[in-house]
Amino acid sequence: MGLASLTRRSAQLALLESACRQQAPALIWPCRHATRSFARPTRLLRVRPDGVLLTMPDDVVIGEAPAGFPVRVVFEHQGNRYAFTASVQLPDHDAADSADCRALCLSPPLQVVPHRPRRPFRVRLSRVGAVPVRLQELCGRGQTAVLALTEITTAGFRAVGPAGLRGALAARAFFRSEFALPGEEKAIEYIVRLLARRRVRQSARAAATTWAFCPGDDPALFAEQTALIERWATARQPVRLCQVLSRTAREG
Repeated sequence: MGLASLTRRSAQLALLESACRQQAPALIWPCRHATRSFARPTRLLRVRPDGVLLTMPDDVVIGEAPAGFPVRVVFEHQGNRYAFTASVQLPDHDAADSADCRALCLSPPLQVVPHRPRRPFRVRLSRVGAVPVRLQELCGRGQTAVLALTEITTAGFRAVGPAGLRGALAARAFFRSEFALPGEEKAIEYIVRLLARRRVRQSARAAATTWAFCPGDDPALFAEQTALIERWATARQPVRLCQVLSRTAREG
């Protein structure tokens, strides 16, 4: 395991331990169900060397699940939401603390990431002026580039640049990005991954690229910056957002 992976795991473990100390509220559901309609409330209790303890949810499927049964957990901590996937472990009936026997024990999560539900909007930056984004490849040749953002969401962005970038940028490669949203003084830095690259139909001299935000080594900072983008985007699409909320209220 590399130094970056160890650093990331240490930060995620500290985050999870802090949430357990506050018995953070959480939702849990079987991984085989893709929607949260199967979710049941629980609370984080404690991090142990062999796993994570949660209050036993009022659910027969999870409560009587065999060892190795995969579940998804989403919890709240300091105003942000995080998620991890783990598997059910059999309780240790010889444990000194009898309360542990009544708790749900999960395997140590491999990764704790910010929980980002899909957002109902995106902002086209061509309407607010040119927004440059600086990119530097994290591995490989260490390539750098400056592109112009065209769209942004809380999941990633699209950007255009010279046509030669189509062949120069490595597919699925990771880059460090830096940009500032119009009207915001603070620069935003993300680890991003190149998802797609294509030629712009209207111009043979331009290439369009699609990038996804990645949590990196600091999930708390990732959640903070994603919340900033969400607030910025919401302020610029009030009509669209009101329509979405109104439709959601009617359907609910």
